[in-house]
This record gives sequence, structure tokens and C-alpha cells, in this order.
Amino acid sequence: MLFAGWLDENRTHFCNVEEFNWGHAASILHHFTYDNAGGSQT
Repeated sequence: MLFAGWLDENRTHFCNVEEFNWGHAASILHHFTYDNAGGSQT
């Protein structure tokens, strides 16, 4: 996971770049700081 930046002033929603091992290209995802899930693709 590579941090890409905050999406809000409160720093509760951020964007990152993730690359997985199974041959797919890297994805840009967004997460909430309290979220344990895989994120949402943008």
C-alpha cells in the first residue's frame, strides 16, 4: 500500500495505491481510517 493523500480536512478518508500478487495492475483505492475492509476502487 502506498499512501496517496487525504481526501478530507479531518483526515478520516484517504486514497492509496495497492498492488496485489496475482498479476493484476495496481489499483487506486480509497479508505476511511476506521475501516478494516478492503476499500473502494475509484
